[in-house]
Amino acid sequence: TTSATKDAAKDAIDQAAKTKDDAIDASNLTAEEKADLKKTVAGEVQTAKGNIDAATKDADVKTAQTNGEKAINAVEIPASVSKTAAIKAINAALTDKKAKLNGTNLTDEEKTAVINKAQKLADDAIANINKATTNDAVKTAKDTGVETINNMNVPTTSATKDAAKDAIDQAAKTKDDAIDASNLTAEEKADLKKTVAGEVQTAKGNIDAATKDADVTTAKNTG
Repeated sequence: TTSATKDAAKDAIDQAAKTKDDAIDASNLTAEEKADLKKTVAGEVQTAKGNIDAATKDADVKTAQTNGEKAINAVEIPASVSKTAAIKAINAALTDKKAKLNGTNLTDEEKTAVINKAQKLADDAIANINKATTNDAVKTAKDTGVETINNMNVPTTSATKDAAKDAIDQAAKTKDDAIDASNLTAEEKADLKKTVAGEVQTAKGNIDAATKDADVTTAKNTG
C-alpha cells in the first residue's frame, strides 16, 4: 500500500513542475534551451519525491513537499542566451554600417535615409531571431540578417550633390555656347569663359560644403 499523505505531496510536486514547465514552454527560449531548463525542473522533482519517500512523519512529508515546491518555483526562466548573442551580432553589423557613412559627402537627408534603411534591416532580423524556435533557426536568422546588412550599399557620393553639379555644368555649357556664338574676339571669349569657369568652381565648392539638401539647392541656384 502507499501513503495517501506522500501521494498527495508528490501530486503537489508534479503540479508545481507542470506550472513551471508550462511557463518554460510559453517563454521565448529555443527548443534546446527549454529542454535544458525542463531537465533542471525534473531534477528538482526527483529530489523532492526522494525526500518525501524518505520522510517517516507527516510533518517531514509536508516539509519535503514545501521545500520541493520552493525549489521548483525558484527555477528561473532566463532570457535566451542564443537569441541575446544573435541580436548583439545584428546590432554590431548595424553599427559598422552606420560608421561607413563617415567620410562620405552625403547630405544629412541622404545619411538619414541610409541609416533608416539599415535600421529596418536590423529590426527585421531581430524580429526573425525572436520568432525562431530552435538554436539552428536563431543562427540562420542571425547569419541572414548580418549578411543583408553587410551587403547593403552605402553610396560614397551624394546623388543630390551630383545632380546639382550636373545642373551647374549644364548652365556653364549654355553660357559658353552663347559666348561662342557672340561677336566677341577669341581673346574676349576666352576671358569671359574663364569668368564662367570661376563661377562653376565656386558653385561646386559651395555644393560640396553643403550638409543639407536645401543648402545644396541654394548653392546650385546661386551658381
